[in-house]
Amino acid sequence: MIPFAKTALVALISMSACLPVTSAYADFQTGVNAYEKGDYRYAIKEFKRLSKKGDARALRYMGLAYAEGRGVKRSDEKAIFWLTEAADRDDNPARHYLGMMYTDGRGVKKNHRTAIEWWEYAADAGYPPAQASLALTHFEGRRGRKDFRKAVELWQQSAEGGDAVAQRFLGLIYLVGKGVPRDYEGAVKWFTASAKQGDVISQYNLGVMLVQGKGATQDYASASHWLKLATKQSDIKNVKYAFQVKGGHEDFRTANRWYREAAELAYVYVKKTEPPR
Repeated sequence: MIPFAKTALVALISMSACLPVTSAYADFQTGVNAYEKGDYRYAIKEFKRLSKKGDARALRYMGLAYAEGRGVKRSDEKAIFWLTEAADRDDNPARHYLGMMYTDGRGVKKNHRTAIEWWEYAADAGYPPAQASLALTHFEGRRGRKDFRKAVELWQQSAEGGDAVAQRFLGLIYLVGKGVPRDYEGAVKWFTASAKQGDVISQYNLGVMLVQGKGATQDYASASHWLKLATKQSDIKNVKYAFQVKGGHEDFRTANRWYREAAELAYVYVKKTEPPR
């Protein structure tokens, strides 16, 4: 599983930085710190107390705790309840994760229409992960027809908001020319942004482009750096590379032909992501 939660965490930290330091916020942050450190019993106690006051963030964390089985017995049904309570109070991370739950059929009957509705609420509010998820529905044609232009528009918004998944997809569409003219420099730009956030697919594709000198000057040292980072992760089990030292340079051979142009884009992504914090 790609550590996509890192992207969501960055977005949420930025949002939290703009909040006034109130007693309720301090209590919530104390609960978050405990949750991240694995002290779930204390965290749940704080979140329950704040939830009774209608704190949407605490309600969201209660939902995540049940979805993950952290400090409570795992229950997708209870996760849906708490996340819905948070989403109804305009919590966009909760809305986004609810969409994921409805897409996967966790705790509810699988319903893509409802998932899309939750993503639209959060995307309209400018939440980058929801914009990225909504873009994918347009790309795959879940609404009845594929709309590459709309997908690109939403991925652009999300990528500029710092979402690693959207940045990856922008790199891929520029790489293969879906919805936009093929642009190797654009692909390198967005792969780089995503790779720096730990996205393994972007790291892999960036490394291969640097080996081939597509969209950037051929750079074996940088290519080696990104490819090694990619292969240290276990998310893409079929990605392999070999190298030999030749004249002081590393000659890379990809095992699967540059992902066959990144598997024509449609399948080169990881559907499962960790819950947004």
